[in-house]
Amino acid sequence: MARERSVTRTINVTTVNAITMNIETKNVETKAFTISGDTPSQDIALKQAKKLYETSTLKIVAIESMTTVEKLYGMSEVEFLKYAKELDPTTRKALN
Repeated sequence: MARERSVTRTINVTTVNAITMNIETKNVETKAFTISGDTPSQDIALKQAKKLYETSTLKIVAIESMTTVEKLYGMSEVEFLKYAKELDPTTRKALN
């Protein structure tokens, strides 16, 4: 049986432990959030986490700690073609 072809990508992933507050219940707790890429400082991580995860009731107050790891992701080539957008090879922008 032939091996299924796959597409892989190595990505740096930053996990931040952030102090959050639910403004309805006034409950303060630490939660973990995942940010794609290598985040160089806690200030930048805070901005990114707020942009990605903050809601009208959940507010991210501060970053307690953060760790970055390199992870390998993959999917079958068939699945990749199903979900991928074709790009212009010159501009690297999506084709219509």
